[in-house]
Amino acid sequence: MNQKELIAEFERLTPSQNRLIRAGSSLGRSIAVVMLRKMQKLRQVTIPMPWGHRFKGTLPESVTAVLWRFGCYEPATSTFVVRHLKPGGCFVDIGAHFGYFTMLASHLVGSEGKVVAVEAMPDTYAMLQQNVRSNGLANVTALNHAAAAEICTLTFKDYGVVNSSLNTSALPRGVVQSKAKDVKVDARPADTLLAMAGITHVDIIKIDAESSEEFVIRGLQETLLRDHPIVLIELGGTGNDPVEDLRVADIVQFLTTFGYRGFRSSGSKLIEITETKNLPYMNVIFKAV
Repeated sequence: MNQKELIAEFERLTPSQNRLIRAGSSLGRSIAVVMLRKMQKLRQVTIPMPWGHRFKGTLPESVTAVLWRFGCYEPATSTFVVRHLKPGGCFVDIGAHFGYFTMLASHLVGSEGKVVAVEAMPDTYAMLQQNVRSNGLANVTALNHAAAAEICTLTFKDYGVVNSSLNTSALPRGVVQSKAKDVKVDARPADTLLAMAGITHVDIIKIDAESSEEFVIRGLQETLLRDHPIVLIELGGTGNDPVEDLRVADIVQFLTTFGYRGFRSSGSKLIEITETKNLPYMNVIFKAV
């Protein structure tokens, strides 16, 4: 698929489209995911991506389940990346998980571009590597580190493959902490990790660090000053969460000092975010203005 076709495919899955069509087209697979969760069984799947790559994942893990049902993850963010990441560009995927956005970016930047995928958890990183290798993504550098504000060793909570997208060194989201095992992870500033990968210019950075995003961006100051890349950060919650409100405000204030403003995507338009309290869950788009 070319850029126009990919955008059309992703926009077909956005909330503004017919929810009944979306639900009906994946009803059987939705039921299968629920049954796998109830039976506590795992199923390995290989899912064709619209742009030609094949994503290897494990059901009923949530990212894999969404891709298995719809062929796209976070369609609004995927559409934004397709619109703004050009051939020859550089994309940094911090908290790459199994590599969905890494794979999409690899396709978009082409053979002259570069992608850096950072994934802290060893088991998740192994699946990321498998997707990179099986698709022959020669323009991707995968790093098994955590991105942090300084060089240190972090203790992550590993919730297992089904809840692997929630693994974190911060406060857990949506899982019982006692079910986790502790994993020691080498952490370094993202500026250091990019230097290790030989990166001298960055266009877009996506950060999904499960409540550790403020520490990630503090380790990106050299890159922010040098390149002013677009920064996509998962922020917000269900409302009435003073801890999340404070975290969002701190991140916005920090990036403001580097000349950034936060926006949400609405189709091809960007709408500036002027209120950070009770921010609904979204990928906030930070652009230097």
